[in-house]
Amino acid sequence: MNLIKPTNQLNNAMPSILALMVGVGVYFFLVGSTSFPLFNDPDTWMHIAAGRWIYEHQFAPLNDPFSIYFAGQPWVDHEWLAQLLMYLVDQSQGLFGLRVLSAVLFAMTLVILFKFLLARVPPIYALLFVFISYFGLVGHLLVRPHLFTWPIMAFWFCKLFATTENHPSRPPYALCLLMALWANLHGSFILGLAFLPLFAIEAISQEGQAGCKKIALRWTGFTVLCLVFSFITPYGFDGIKLGANLVSSEYIARIKEWSPSVGAELLVVELCCAGVLMLAIFGNLKLSVARTIMFLGLAYEAIGHARYVSIFGLLMPLIFAKPFGCLCEARASAFPPGRLDSYFCKLSGFIRPIPFISIILVCLGLTMFFQRYDSTRVPSFVMPQAAIDAVESNKVHGRVFNYANFGAYLIYRGIPVFVDGRADLYGNAYLQDYFECASVQNPQKTRECLDRNYIAWTIFPPEEPINLLLSNSSSWKKIYEDKQAIIYIRT
Repeated sequence: MNLIKPTNQLNNAMPSILALMVGVGVYFFLVGSTSFPLFNDPDTWMHIAAGRWIYEHQFAPLNDPFSIYFAGQPWVDHEWLAQLLMYLVDQSQGLFGLRVLSAVLFAMTLVILFKFLLARVPPIYALLFVFISYFGLVGHLLVRPHLFTWPIMAFWFCKLFATTENHPSRPPYALCLLMALWANLHGSFILGLAFLPLFAIEAISQEGQAGCKKIALRWTGFTVLCLVFSFITPYGFDGIKLGANLVSSEYIARIKEWSPSVGAELLVVELCCAGVLMLAIFGNLKLSVARTIMFLGLAYEAIGHARYVSIFGLLMPLIFAKPFGCLCEARASAFPPGRLDSYFCKLSGFIRPIPFISIILVCLGLTMFFQRYDSTRVPSFVMPQAAIDAVESNKVHGRVFNYANFGAYLIYRGIPVFVDGRADLYGNAYLQDYFECASVQNPQKTRECLDRNYIAWTIFPPEEPINLLLSNSSSWKKIYEDKQAIIYIRT
């Protein structure tokens, strides 16, 4: 099983035929499949609305412009650049444009991973690792700012792993520029910073004791530079502080993606952990201390928070690529390559520029064809359009007490909200009061909350208990009901 490696600098810049096939296949699956739940997250609409605000005001918001009670309060919109890009795409190409953007970012991520893996493991195993990443990522494949960071995260960690494997004494200082971009797109840049000490440990262990002090100084300087470049945002140090505050929030578990992983969400983590355990016992798989800490840390976070399953799926193959490749090389003589291995090796050659450009042009043409027959729809449970249309037609005014998952769409329609998905803005005390009132744990407290906050109308799904409370009150009148929402106004 000989590893396929790039032969010259030109080929190094190009993906392999197999990687391109996977990337193109995933791209057209997402572009052509209108049933894929890309738009199943309500926060998509808040991000587009924030991008619209940034475009109209020509700067990132420093204070909240969207809520009723926190308007004017400091707000760290750490995803401002991604929101602006989402708004521009939505304005020019609509929902189909957002679908294409998501497909491009996802395909780029898998191609970057594939290219890295092919240089370290046999092609058939590289394909297996990429599919593991696919199933880890696809559960969090939603039109939101984190999609912009997947290719950045893949490139960041691929470059750092390649550096520690080949040139441990020379940290990739050019990545500091990428950190500045990453910090303005999404808060996950904190993960990139948090792993730098582990890469420093990995580099020192690769080089040995001879130059460990020199390497430690270089990686320390590189880490400090990356930290400095992460401050190049409209919010400076507050961008990093936000991540720590959000994770420590008491009500973070009420947000689905921050709750512990359950059921099918854990499947990727369980299979990977079982495979690693079997290889460690029977296959003599050897991991360095730094890589072991990375793996255990990511597995722990993926079990504790559902959103980390995607990051686990993205990074796990990179952690094990080199050790697994060494294991394959050690056993190549005992298990000679078969016909299937030879077939995959032929597909692992790097594609030439002219065929690559031709394939990209064909993809553009087919994308335009799909656009003519596009029927992208957003689920009504995240976008209660008919209900808000009824609010406008009935000329309902005043403060709203809204369902949290409807808040993003209300913001998109220009309605100040009582609450939405920005837990970092509202804080524990406010969210606790909201959830207690909305769930009607104490009916009298819910009535007092509505009166104290001068609520003029409410919008909640039909199954929420607050609707039953309002239906039995002479002070409230139902003006609209469908399968997604019920609206009451104060009489």
